[in-house]
Amino acid sequence: MYRFSLANSVSSRTQVVDRRVFEEALNNPKVENICRSIAEIAAQMGKCTDETTRKQMRDKMGELKRGLPGFCWHAEEFKDGKRNAFSAIPSKLTMIDVDHVDEPQKLFESIKAAALTIGLVAAHITPSTFGLRLIFVRAEGVAIEQHQAWITERLQLKDVDGCTKDLPRLSFVVPRRYWLYIDYDALFEEKTVELPTAELRGTGATVETQHATSQQTKLQVGEAN
Repeated sequence: MYRFSLANSVSSRTQVVDRRVFEEALNNPKVENICRSIAEIAAQMGKCTDETTRKQMRDKMGELKRGLPGFCWHAEEFKDGKRNAFSAIPSKLTMIDVDHVDEPQKLFESIKAAALTIGLVAAHITPSTFGLRLIFVRAEGVAIEQHQAWITERLQLKDVDGCTKDLPRLSFVVPRRYWLYIDYDALFEEKTVELPTAELRGTGATVETQHATSQQTKLQVGEAN
């Protein structure tokens, strides 16, 4: 079981995610409605050439996304229930965000087999519908950013968001139809995922170093795509 947490909004307290909480989040009508509205604006942006109008659309999409709940894949839980680096208990997961993808499902199918060999446990299209989020099991003793860099290189990914390494980073929930892969046994049962740990440990800093660095930062309210 690879624990992670959920915040019902960017400013709300967090809770540990079990299978029931996970299913409720994916099937939440509010999530479906907001993501539908975001997708409609994103489609309109693709046809719009006026930069002022495009900025207004981006702002509206950002406003809508802030109404979504979000998973904190990098933190099992927060000691005081508040989403900040100081109280975060690091999880054994890490996420990769690939931006500016015209066909995220097609990209996923092209890398799925390779991703499964290096610890993939979940994948979904992001709220904008032009991004792909990948969730991996993280090797013990390897910092988030080093593991992310290793995954990016192994899968030869481009346009990977480099701002997703913080422990309190929020990953907005999307409806079930956006999800391309979920390993329920790994996330909620006793299944463990084998990783090339020896290779990964050659990538750099330890988890403890990364966590100490994160604790020096202020409250993080980062928003993924």
